[in-house]
Parts: sequence; structure tokens; C-alpha cells
Amino acid sequence: ICGELAGDPYAAPILVGLGVDELSMNPAGIPRIKDLLRRIDLEMVRPLAEKAIHSTSSAEVRELARNFIDVLPEE
Repeated sequence: ICGELAGDPYAAPILVGLGVDELSMNPAGIPRIKDLLRRIDLEMVRPLAEKAIHSTSSAEVRELARNFIDVLPEE
């Protein structure tokens, strides 16, 4: 995935949960996304991606992602 979506911290965990294994983004966004991805594993984000697939709106997906990130432990 390339572009703004790949660098979106709310989208990245969902994309990984969907099986995406390459994210291309603006270099300025790399540290933030790298930090986020270091704090998750595939088993954590698969259920998130499944819920996102079955969501009925983009707002619902965004809320799922926000709630997921809010409970992640800090490194």
C-alpha cells in the first residue's frame, strides 16, 4: 500500500490485519508508523481487521482503530 493510507496510524494496524506486509509512505511518517507496528502483532490486528470489514461506515472503522490504538501499551 502506498501513500497517505499507509502512513495513517489508524489505518496501518487494519492493513496489517488484512495481510498487507508492505507500506510505502512519506519519510516523515515512518518513525510514527514504525513505533506503532512494533507494539502490535498479527494476532492482535486480525480481529480488528475482521471488525473493520464488517463495519457499516468509515466513521465506525475509524472509531475501532482509535479504540485499538488507545489501549496499546507504550514502548
